[in-house]
Amino acid sequence: MSQSDQKSKRLRIAFMGTRGAPALYGGFETAVEEIGARLADRGHEVTVYCRNPGQKITQYRGMKLVNLPAIHQRMAETLSHTGVSTAHAIVKARPEACFLMNAGNAPFLPALSAAGIPTAIHLDGVESQRAKWRGVGAKYYRWAEKSAVKNGKYLISDAQAIADYVRLTYGRESEVIAYGAEVSPEHVRSN
Repeated sequence: MSQSDQKSKRLRIAFMGTRGAPALYGGFETAVEEIGARLADRGHEVTVYCRNPGQKITQYRGMKLVNLPAIHQRMAETLSHTGVSTAHAIVKARPEACFLMNAGNAPFLPALSAAGIPTAIHLDGVESQRAKWRGVGAKYYRWAEKSAVKNGKYLISDAQAIADYVRLTYGRESEVIAYGAEVSPEHVRSN
């Protein structure tokens, strides 16, 4: 594809379901920042939905940052923010593609789909088995994971082990987009 064809294929792309950018927290935030910045470098219009109270910046590494509120309670923060982000995307931003991070955000897939926004859901790990989620949290994540795989047209795993789990458990394929530490060319050559 020629460079002029690439520019004519510029897309409006949204990332939601994390704390946003700049990446200050963890793997999902780093993935959003790095993937989003690279898409912006290629000429795409990237919007990252953030839940960083007090954040004043509205642009970062070529990405538009939209800071929206959330209920600051462990079980409600991500879902409340993703709900508000979904409404904003559907009513105002109208992205042509969306990356929905975290299977726990699966309840928003039907709304995005009904609005005609193609959405890839990034499944992360098997959240229901993590020590930090017990009882209701673990049950919710088991349900959300099933919902994500059932309702998600495009599935993303960040490791082959997660893709294998999705295939063996649900009979669905997911695209592996591995990300991790940035490795310098010098380091690669020396090893």
